[in-house]
Amino acid sequence: MRAAWDGSRVTGVEIASRRPRVANRLLAGRTVDEAVAMVPRLFSLCGRSQAVAAALACEAAAGQVHDARILSEREGAVRSEAVQEVLRRMLLDWPRLAGMAPDAAALGDARRALTGDAVRAIVKARIVGAGSDWAVLDDAASGDRWLEAAATPVAALIRRSAAERPALAASEVALLPADGEAVARAIGVALAADAAFERAPSWRGAPAETGALARMRMQPWVAAVAARSGRSALARLAARGAELGAQVRPDAPPRARVAGAVPIAPGAGLGWVETARGLLVHAVEIAAGTVRRYRIVAPTEWNFHPRGALAAGLAGVAAAGEGELRRLVHLAVESLDPCVAYRVEVSQA
Repeated sequence: MRAAWDGSRVTGVEIASRRPRVANRLLAGRTVDEAVAMVPRLFSLCGRSQAVAAALACEAAAGQVHDARILSEREGAVRSEAVQEVLRRMLLDWPRLAGMAPDAAALGDARRALTGDAVRAIVKARIVGAGSDWAVLDDAASGDRWLEAAATPVAALIRRSAAERPALAASEVALLPADGEAVARAIGVALAADAAFERAPSWRGAPAETGALARMRMQPWVAAVAARSGRSALARLAARGAELGAQVRPDAPPRARVAGAVPIAPGAGLGWVETARGLLVHAVEIAAGTVRRYRIVAPTEWNFHPRGALAAGLAGVAAAGEGELRRLVHLAVESLDPCVAYRVEVSQA
């Protein structure tokens, strides 16, 4: 991405994705089984979620009814992967942004953990804080008290953001509804009408944001943070922390669905998955057991839309120097958690 800077504030933001869109080129013409097996090998991140979305899309296109047990197992795999993805960011990248050392050892322990209890212990010690109760983020007042006192790198980064730039990257870009199936159905209609929809997706004619903030907007502490700072980098960081805690705590409330299938027409279907980064949708058209067309609408295309949450949120951001500007831009980008490597360029206006 390129930020135009006049020495005082950002005057323009240009976001250009160079990520190759290979799904249709590589999958069209293959059998359904071949396509489903190949999908997770195409992506370095969220491979299990991609595989689940592919399987659900192909099953929906074939008119198959989903077994509740199998769907539950798939959702379990999606949730487990999401926790690992968030931990990777929180243990490696977030400490660096907070000026602290990354904790690769804890991440390695989490990846080797064979039980949910082991992962829960790591989250409790390294994210929430050993001296804090699981309910610390359940309401606005206790969440704010946790933020003041917790010594974890996650709390340190959120605290620093709240002190320095609470409204950084705040925008009026809408949040996608938390109903994954309803949004997926609307995406199916949009894909049929627009051959390039997956490159720059829109919701009701405008860009939208997906991810933890969209899912956690009603959680009391997250809602309080967003009320003070807007839909900002700070609110996104808070939402990701609160969501991780809600996912792994031993007394977790009933969970919303994180995956599903939507038949579109005979031979056409969608599979949707709520990944760590947001809503992922696979759309497939099948004829005689062979893939005719394959399309993917990924979270990154929503959040890094040329007129989306990042571009809108960075417009007008003030910085005393280029070094500060780069730090703020990186924080804004990381709050939206891109699934690909990115480069920040600053051009003097």
